Amino acid sequence: MVLNTVKEVKEWLRNIPIVKAELALKIKFYQELEEEFNKVENFEKSLKYYRGQIESLQDKMETLMEDVDRLFGILDENERLVMVARYINLIRWDYIEFHVFYSRRQAIRVHDHALLKLVGQAVGERE
Repeated sequence: MVLNTVKEVKEWLRNIPIVKAELALKIKFYQELEEEFNKVENFEKSLKYYRGQIESLQDKMETLMEDVDRLFGILDENERLVMVARYINLIRWDYIEFHVFYSRRQAIRVHDHALLKLVGQAVGERE
């Protein structure tokens, strides 16, 4: 998927913590099922399915983290600092100045410039 607008970039960035947490929960769920069915005989088909689900979810997690690293790698140090504070650490604008050593207004300017740099980038695809 290509992030064609600033709105799409913001939406993708806002979803990073949610998607990451959801994938982690699903992986844990299938791992618990796998552990339970490992104790029971004649469930090889189910075990194979659960292992496949775990691998698929882990692959999605890796792709997400590679996308985050790649996109944040495009940004300069100051932009990356603001974006990590805002979208990874979930710092609200009212408190951003205590985390990035910019005023709220300066942080918003840096943020807006970083968003423009990320427009047109592809995410969710492995090379």
